[in-house]
Amino acid sequence: KVKSNDGQNYLKCKITNVGENIARPFSMTLQFYKDDVVIKETSAFVELKYLKPQQSVPVWVNLYGTENYTLVKVKESGPGFPVSKSEQQLLLDLNFTETKMSVVYSTSYKVEGIVENQNYGSISPELFVIFYDENSEIIGIETRRLNNLEKNVKTKFDVTINNRDLFGKPKTFEIITVAE
Repeated sequence: KVKSNDGQNYLKCKITNVGENIARPFSMTLQFYKDDVVIKETSAFVELKYLKPQQSVPVWVNLYGTENYTLVKVKESGPGFPVSKSEQQLLLDLNFTETKMSVVYSTSYKVEGIVENQNYGSISPELFVIFYDENSEIIGIETRRLNNLEKNVKTKFDVTINNRDLFGKPKTFEIITVAE
């Protein structure tokens, strides 16, 4: 069990791609029981679009309405969509410079910098910024689409996550770029 920065209770689960190919999980559905009776079924989305083989990502399932549960079972998890592209086609190699994380009005965190597309024609990738705490645990993921990144052009970018959507205080971050 974890609390978000705004005090709401969640069950932190991890979903792992145990296959040999890249996977696209969609959501995780849990059933909460009190003794042998289902008291609530709830789902949460997987915030990272693609997982490499053996990669894990947390899924935070809201515990609202599950008071006094005695057992939790995973009803559904795993790939939600078939993936026909390779890792090289989906996970782009872009050049990031001058990246930094800053606090914005104590209510959110911003990651900004410069991105350069050195390897592809005009692309519109999705950036996934993964926030880590001091123990290298993922505490939040935020996404942003960049439209029409031309080859060999440097472009400023920024991604902001609201503090209430985090499960701790970020110390570091990682950027993953995904093609569509």
